[in-house]
Amino acid sequence: MKKLILSLLIFTAIKLSAQQYTPFPTTNAEWNVKFASENEIHMRSTVLLKYRFIGDTIIDNKQYSKLYSVIDETTNYNVLKGFIREQDKKIYYLEHRSSSYPYIKSLTNQAKNCIRQKLNEIADGGEFVLYDFNNKQVGDTLFNYMYSQPAIIQQIDSVLIQNSYRKRYRIPSMHGYDYVIEGIGSVREGLFGALTPIMTCGGFIDWQFVSFASANQYIYLN
Repeated sequence: MKKLILSLLIFTAIKLSAQQYTPFPTTNAEWNVKFASENEIHMRSTVLLKYRFIGDTIIDNKQYSKLYSVIDETTNYNVLKGFIREQDKKIYYLEHRSSSYPYIKSLTNQAKNCIRQKLNEIADGGEFVLYDFNNKQVGDTLFNYMYSQPAIIQQIDSVLIQNSYRKRYRIPSMHGYDYVIEGIGSVREGLFGALTPIMTCGGFIDWQFVSFASANQYIYLN
């Protein structure tokens, strides 16, 4: 029995190490995230947030993909959320200063101002690492929360996405745990799981990952 378990562990380790790394998307990608809020004035309200790349730009001699919040598909009303780039298996994020959530009606002005202040603090901090997929092992740090504890990897396995397996990392989160998949990001708390802990102001606020699409095809659902 012990030999069987040892063989399975060795096989799993070899399989994980042999998997090809999946780069983070920079085009034709969309993340859907459910945003929920509740306060003393409004009952719980939910809205589906869509994040989508639209074009690219150069900032400080670095090329970024521009990430937008899709507000209205029919009128093409989009709000620039921030900028993402990848280098050496590190996913860098730069917050757009005017990014906020004023279009969510259930948020009070106090909550909107609180979120806007927090986002401006992130913008003042400049570029930071959203995910780091370099030679990760259990006990390593996948990323550092802006205002909370680091995301320590608890477990590594793989998940079938279309016709290939991708590495999946389990980390602690506000909801107990989260999973981060190469080429997608967080699949419980959404693309910005690293920012979620700071958004607890002005009442109950919560993000939950719904789906990820590539080239207009949904390839991962929560």
